[in-house]
Amino acid sequence: MSPVVPMRLPLESFTVERFRGIRDLELRDLGRFNLLVGRNNSGKTSVLEALSVFCAPLDPRKWIAIAAWRDVFAGLPAGELLRWLFPHTSDVVFTKPYEGTLRVAGVGRAPVREVVAQYQDVRAAVPGPAVERRGARIDVVAKTRQLDLFSADEARGSFTFWEREAWEFSPQPVEPQVPVRAINASIQPSGVRDISEAKLGGHWDATIDLLRKIEPAIVGAELLVPPWASEPYAMVYLRDERAGLLPLSSYGDGVRRALHFALTIPSIAGGILLIDELETAIHVSVLQHVFRWLLDACAEHDVQVFATTHSLEALDAILAVDPTPEEDIVAYRLERDGDQTTARRYGEDLLKRIRYERGLDVR
Repeated sequence: MSPVVPMRLPLESFTVERFRGIRDLELRDLGRFNLLVGRNNSGKTSVLEALSVFCAPLDPRKWIAIAAWRDVFAGLPAGELLRWLFPHTSDVVFTKPYEGTLRVAGVGRAPVREVVAQYQDVRAAVPGPAVERRGARIDVVAKTRQLDLFSADEARGSFTFWEREAWEFSPQPVEPQVPVRAINASIQPSGVRDISEAKLGGHWDATIDLLRKIEPAIVGAELLVPPWASEPYAMVYLRDERAGLLPLSSYGDGVRRALHFALTIPSIAGGILLIDELETAIHVSVLQHVFRWLLDACAEHDVQVFATTHSLEALDAILAVDPTPEEDIVAYRLERDGDQTTARRYGEDLLKRIRYERGLDVR
């Protein structure tokens, strides 16, 4: 019997059978760094959301986070956010309770194999005149990779979100799951806890190295309590060799986004990083420096990346900083035809020939 070849990556292939407007999309022969390209509304961000659901199918906090990912300030009820993760057709009647099913599957080192989730609007009577309790219920079945003869091959979960009511869910990770973080195009603040963990974990020097690629004057960082603060709380200050200590908020979006990259990758070692609009806030002059750091950090911490981009400059910069013969970088061009979405795969060698020899556009 031939020996079993271990899976190199969390995901070697990924299938979106039903999710939002995507049907039967297959991403085969995934790499360490996977770029999603295509026209507007081709489903690139939806693929990232489907991956997030796949990685933590039984964690209700992840469901809420990814449902609100595109507009965190919308303030919509949980049910209204969640229902749009599920497929809709033209015959859906909005005045009636909605029910829908999504399904995603993957093959790789990840413990999850398939996720099937069912959504339904729920109603309940509340004491009082003409008062109705409204919410959303999601039932999830996660099929898993069986590690031995005694382990279960599926896990189930169910959670209900009621409008205008606090959610009470366990803060502990819910298995099975793959370590995952999603970074969208908005510039997200980096918290004191993230920076403390980077310092304690020995990753801070690498973080400063990345920041210096964007702003060479940065030589360090401190967590300090401002002298004017009425209550003790820490703020992030960067040490600038010209101006001294400056609050992080005084720097541009590029520095803050790079800091977010640097703090996120070590925290999801062995997992998956999702980035929407990879090139956001990073000037074209430093793209190669940032992407070289990003590729090295992901390899060091065994992190697989899925990123969307509209930028040829970003694609060229990534290809330029990976001289290795391995096909670590793969691009998928998503195309929508009616209710079907397809993906055309471009391996790294083909990408380089298309861009360097022919100058063609794969977006």
